[in-house]
Amino acid sequence: MILLASTGGTLVAVCVAAGIAGVLLLGALVGMAVGMVQGRKNASETVPQPIEQAEEPEQTAQTMQSEEPEQAETAQTVQNERAQQLETARGGGEEPVREEAAFTEARAESDPSDPAGEVIAVSGMSPALRAALGVEGAAYDGKWYSVKYSYGFNARIALSKEEVREFYAEIVNEIAAYPKMKCAESWRQQRIYTGRKKLGVILFKGKKLCLALALDPMKYAETKYRGKDVSSMRRFAETPMLFGVGTARKLKYAKYLIGELARENGLDRGADVKRHIDVPQKTRDELLAEKQIKAIGREVPAPREN
Repeated sequence: MILLASTGGTLVAVCVAAGIAGVLLLGALVGMAVGMVQGRKNASETVPQPIEQAEEPEQTAQTMQSEEPEQAETAQTVQNERAQQLETARGGGEEPVREEAAFTEARAESDPSDPAGEVIAVSGMSPALRAALGVEGAAYDGKWYSVKYSYGFNARIALSKEEVREFYAEIVNEIAAYPKMKCAESWRQQRIYTGRKKLGVILFKGKKLCLALALDPMKYAETKYRGKDVSSMRRFAETPMLFGVGTARKLKYAKYLIGELARENGLDRGADVKRHIDVPQKTRDELLAEKQIKAIGREVPAPREN
């Protein structure tokens, strides 16, 4: 009986111990599960949002793009400063730039019949040309210059054929027949005006005497008085009808168009004017001495001998 009792007590003790171990194991499993869930939650909270990460590179790229023009501008400024320093070191300063600009400007006004100008030895220049270029000393004799000429309006008249000079005199007299129509001369043309209103210009296109008038070119497009529409050119914005006077018949048409211009502006014609306008023919050297022609030159290397 005692043995059974002892054995039974042992079994009960074993069962109780097993139950306690099971409860402890279950609690441990539950704790591990809870810990894993909490760990996943914390991990999801600490991971940065993808959108926020994507924004940062875009902002950086935009910043780099905005900095590139500034860097390029700075580099260009440095380059310009170095070029100026180099020019100054060579003794040129700003004077060569102004000389080149003057040469380019004169090129636009040079004689279209001689667009290339000429390259000539100083020793072979006329005294008038040497004086115009300022190369009169013996120190210049061995040098060569590229020379361009800018012809004033009077110079073009003086260098023209006698027939062209007569056409010019006839046009000036026709304008003078309208008491309120006047002419004013500038370097390369003569302006026709009344009061403060510009009515036209007398000019040369190449060697041809022309009128640019404040008339509608389309109005005369289908008539014998038709001219060239130059309204697209800034110079002729106010005088869009260009008419060449190369023959006696064209001179007659030009006088008619001057009358049309006067009528459109309410200008009455007076008596005929027959003033003698003496425009003697002259040489280029004479006109250079009178400063009716400007010579612009720059030193160039001597041409190579073939």
